[in-house]
Amino acid sequence: MLSSSTEESSVTATLRTKRDAAAEMEMEEEIEWRLKEMEGGRREAETGLEMVKRRKYGEDEEREKKNYKCTVW
Repeated sequence: MLSSSTEESSVTATLRTKRDAAAEMEMEEEIEWRLKEMEGGRREAETGLEMVKRRKYGEDEEREKKNYKCTVW
């Protein structure tokens, strides 16, 4: 049979291990969340850039059409 102090130290070590494991999992989850957030922000920026390019391209097309009409008339 284990002595009382040995049992206490064993329980303390087990609790410390579980606490460390929980803290590590929490940090991993936070890192994963931050990476997903960064990736989402990057996607939003890329989407915004694509929209700007499309808008500019559309404006350029309209300008060319107007210029063409002016030269044809």
